[in-house]
Amino acid sequence: LLSAVCDGRGATLAQWLGGARRELETDITISAWDQAATEAAARQARAEGFRRYKVKVGGRFEDDLARVRAVRRACPRARVLLDGNQGFSPAGALRLVEACLKEGPVELLEQPLPKDRLKLMPALARRCPVPIALDESVSTPEDAVRAVDLGACAAFNIKVAKSGLLRSLRIAAVARAAGLRLMIGCMMETAAGLDASVALAMGTGCFDFVDLDSDHLLVAGGRPARFKRRGPRLTIPSTAP
Repeated sequence: LLSAVCDGRGATLAQWLGGARRELETDITISAWDQAATEAAARQARAEGFRRYKVKVGGRFEDDLARVRAVRRACPRARVLLDGNQGFSPAGALRLVEACLKEGPVELLEQPLPKDRLKLMPALARRCPVPIALDESVSTPEDAVRAVDLGACAAFNIKVAKSGLLRSLRIAAVARAAGLRLMIGCMMETAAGLDASVALAMGTGCFDFVDLDSDHLLVAGGRPARFKRRGPRLTIPSTAP
């Protein structure tokens, strides 16, 4: 509906949301594959120009660490983020992060604990040597306020498919007021499904981490997207179609 309103006014959704940017650089997600598949995927991503790699972890310690090492073999200068997928205990999360840091820098640890264990997050956030971002624990503005009040994290991962566009704006406002960092992510969207997320990130210009890579990894076909992607670069037109 917002896109239709914007089209009627000759503007893009990104312009309606502030028009801060026309280009973004996304990371690429490395799923819970074995070492050979991980290294091959990372090498391909490096050839396409990707610099940030969000590595899925939260399983066996040995497998998680091997996956991070495989990414670093393929891309020694990779900027690594870890996505815990709610799979850790506090002790397990710290153990993996500390081991990964011996291999190279880690920018972020996303949702290490189950979403309903929010009260355990503040102690982990204080001890963890890298910033922690909450994803599944924050779906509404009320969740965001609670997380801020508890001191549970350093960042939120906002997903339009999870929270909706307008609630995502409110969650972002909570984070910015509290001095938290922001990540924008995706779920199982096609390219067309990512349009609102790309518009939100470009319109506001307030996201430190961009994880909008599902368009070329998942379902093909359907309505064409309004943004264009070339490797990690996402761009949008300056005027509405």
